[in-house]
Amino acid sequence: MSRIDEADQANGGDTAGGSTAGAGAFDAFYLASAPEAIGLAALLVSSPEDAQDLVQEAFAGLLQRWELIDNPGGYLRRSIVNGASNTYRRRARGRFRIEVLSRAEMTRAEPALDYLADQIEALPPKQRVVIVLKFYLQLRDKEIAEATGMRPGSVGPTLNRAIRRLRTEMHDAPR
Repeated sequence: MSRIDEADQANGGDTAGGSTAGAGAFDAFYLASAPEAIGLAALLVSSPEDAQDLVQEAFAGLLQRWELIDNPGGYLRRSIVNGASNTYRRRARGRFRIEVLSRAEMTRAEPALDYLADQIEALPPKQRVVIVLKFYLQLRDKEIAEATGMRPGSVGPTLNRAIRRLRTEMHDAPR
């Protein structure tokens, strides 16, 4: 269970209530889930500034609909994934130049993982999203389908294609 889901559970999954109670629940949800949301966004858009903007937009949209949403964790993830897709589209059109995260910031791990981080970043957007949701947030296929708008039966094959591509790249990597 991701921290976003844990924050949702901590609020009893109850987003309704008076505006004062709702605001307090939103604040608690924000504090508990923001770090993981930023990590997810950073892995999807590869720019710390874009990740921060994306998460703030997702939380702003969530706040506007807070009392109407039954699953704020799912709504937040879906908003981040959709926002990342919009970022990919803007990149493809060349509207702006995004500086790539330094490898150390991307992996927050040892330099040995630099190459893997580069290969994940090079995956097609849909495959990259599925890899990040599966292994970073540890979501089940059904949850990934909900977060991405994919059919549940498409998640597994997409994940398998991404893993196969990563294995090939890692196997062909210079040693």
